[in-house]
Parts: sequence; C-alpha cells; structure tokens
Amino acid sequence: MNVYVDSTRLQVPTWRGQQLYIYKILMGMAVNETSHEFHLHFDGRERLNRAEPLLKRPRVTPHFASGKIMRHISLPYNMLATGSKVFYRMARETKPLRTPMLGRTVALVLDNGMHMCPDLYGNRNPKAQLAESRRGVHNFDHIITISNTVKQELLHLFDLPDETITVAPPALYHNAAVVEVAAPPGLLPTGRPFILAVNPGSMNKNSQQTLGGFEEYIQNYRDEDTVLILAGDLKHLDSLIRSTIAENPLLRNRVICLGYVTDSEMRYLYKNAQLSLFMSRYEGFGMPLLESMAASLPQIVSNIPVFQEVCGDGPLYVDLDDNAALGHAIHRCNTDSSLRNRMIASGLERVDKYSWETSAVTTLGALVSVAER
Repeated sequence: MNVYVDSTRLQVPTWRGQQLYIYKILMGMAVNETSHEFHLHFDGRERLNRAEPLLKRPRVTPHFASGKIMRHISLPYNMLATGSKVFYRMARETKPLRTPMLGRTVALVLDNGMHMCPDLYGNRNPKAQLAESRRGVHNFDHIITISNTVKQELLHLFDLPDETITVAPPALYHNAAVVEVAAPPGLLPTGRPFILAVNPGSMNKNSQQTLGGFEEYIQNYRDEDTVLILAGDLKHLDSLIRSTIAENPLLRNRVICLGYVTDSEMRYLYKNAQLSLFMSRYEGFGMPLLESMAASLPQIVSNIPVFQEVCGDGPLYVDLDDNAALGHAIHRCNTDSSLRNRMIASGLERVDKYSWETSAVTTLGALVSVAER
C-alpha cells in the first residue's frame, strides 16, 4: 500500500514536540515496514537537514512543491500519480482540506487547546473556530491523536464515533538514562542544586505559578542554595517572565532563564536536576514528563487529566493556582527520601509503557484499516 503524508511541519527552524513526534512515527513506520511505500510531501527543499535520515530510507520518497497554490494542487495530483490509497495530514490542525483528496483521509490532532482553553491560545472567536474545526474533522475518515484525554475531548467537541479515533502516544526523545551526558549549559551555576522547568514560553505552561510556588518554597522553607532553571525559549512571554523575576527580590538571583538548549544540554539537565515542575493548565500529552521519569527525576505536576493519564501515581499533583501547595510539594520532594524513592520507582515503571515502535505500528494499522474500507 502507498501512503501519502503531509510532512511540511518538519520544515521549521527549531523542532519541538510536534516535529519530534512526526519524525519518530514516520521513521518507525519506514524502518520496520517492508510492504508499504511512504510518500512525503514538502514545501520546497528548505529546512530538511534534520529529516535527512528519514528521507534516505528505502521505502520513503519525498515530493517537493513550491508556492502556496502548488502545495495544495500537487497534493491530490501526487496521490493519484503515486497510487496512494490514503492521505495522512500530520499537521495537528483540524481545519478543512482546501482541495479534495482522491482516497481516504486521516488527520493528526495533537491537542484541542484552541477549543478547551481559548483564552490561553489567543482564540478570539471560539464559536467560529469550533464550527470550522467541526467541518474539518468531519471531512476526514479517521483521526489519530496522542492521548486518551484528547480523544475524549474530540468525542465531546465534535460528536465523533469512538471507532474513528486511534490513540498513538509519543515516547522518549531525550533519554538521559541511556545516552551519553554532555557538558552543562553555560549559564548553569556550578555546584548549586537546581529545580527544572521545561518550555516556559507559552501561556498554557503556567510559568507564573511555577515562579510563585518557587517563591513560596524559598520564603517558607529556608533553602538559600537551590535555584530554579527555566529551560527553553521564553518567546512572547520573555518580558513578562523576566520582569516578574527582576522585580521580586526573592527570585532575582534564584531563577535562571537558559533560553534555547541543545539536545545534549537537555539530557544533562534531566540527569542532574533535583526535581522537575510541570504546572501546565492544558496539554495534549507532555513529552517532558516521560523524559523526567526515565531520568529518575521526581516530578511535581498540575492536577490536570492528561498528566494523570500519562504519569499515574508517580508525581506529586498540585491544584492550579495554589502556590502554597506547590511550595510545600517542593519541600517534601527535597526532604523526604522515601517519597522520592517511591516517585522515582513509579516513574521508571510508568515510562516503560510508552514505545515509539508500538505507536508506529498502531499508526500504520490505522492507516491500513482506513485504506481497506
């Protein structure tokens, strides 16, 4: 069977969770499959350096279009030319297709943040956006998503039959437990214990509570040494986060914004942190949760459904906006060795449930099933 895939989301300067997911699933299907061909659609030939190992696989053929018009015209044409029975749009969005496809269609939906939390995602017209997404979702024969939480949201938002949605979760990318650890990031203070918070630069990540809870910890539990590390671009929240830190004498010399970190630096941070904080208001999954668990790193996370699904009973859960509870949870993790050991053991057991190979097989199975209808 031939599969035609919209892979244009790989053509960005910096890969994030979405790009890592797309790449690992495509590579998993291409590496282990001998009876199917994968045709990958790109907008021109730019920014494909990180995808080169995938493009060199024997059963992978890239197709290049240029210009907005040709991008959409060439999709159905190339599907016909390649004899592809199914089109997989790995673009996370639920907007309708601009041109009809000559075959079955499958869409990847990573989250429903625009609909579940419109204010966080800058959705100024949630009713119109939901109506457009409803038209888009119902144009596809099947949906693939990354968590049962997102699946339940889709069922609720769009009245879809349960059998039209497949869950193929992500797995580890930065595995500090098995990959050689590199030198620390240059801004990391030498010899000081640190708490790690990853990807702070989006509203849904709830960095204000992360900072507020750390302030509560400093103020109430007499720790004069531990620092908080914010790893990842601050993006449009840069001025807000930096001003919050600069204007607070308790945080001014205790919070370090690293900005972008390399993969090897990220592994170092996971391996050497005391604990990690993930206080998100909304997520579709949360890949850093798996990476923390694999690195034997205790976690304190917000009490939201998807984190309960991913992590089970491993972390300490804290209610949103309860800074005092977050400060107390940090104190417990840093002082209760039996609690830390339990959290670490639970995390290591939990992370073994996630596998790129399994999710690639699940994805391919869904594509084949749709094509055979």
